[in-house]
Amino acid sequence: MSSLGEHLKDCRKKLGLSLKAVEEKTGITDSRLSKIENGQRSCPGKELRLLAEAYNEPVVSMFLTAGYLIPDDLKEYQYVFHGVERLDSDERQHIQDEIDYMIRKKDTPL
Repeated sequence: MSSLGEHLKDCRKKLGLSLKAVEEKTGITDSRLSKIENGQRSCPGKELRLLAEAYNEPVVSMFLTAGYLIPDDLKEYQYVFHGVERLDSDERQHIQDEIDYMIRKKDTPL
């Protein structure tokens, strides 16, 4: 079983979902998901996104687990957003508003 398959199976079981229940949520057939979980079939990005949503898992984490992304792909974003997970949505919006303001200020001629 692949590490992605194991991870997907663990996520599904933690939520107490059957293969059929996941099929109903995502449209991914139970037989296809079973093959993905057992490492007999790869999981395309589109399906992985659906599974991440169904399992309430971060899409980026799923893509890292699948090998579609590597940690180096995220360095730029990790630097800029280090610790962002500790902020609530209002605080994140405030930071985004500040960034937008600074960009507008740079784009405005003196």
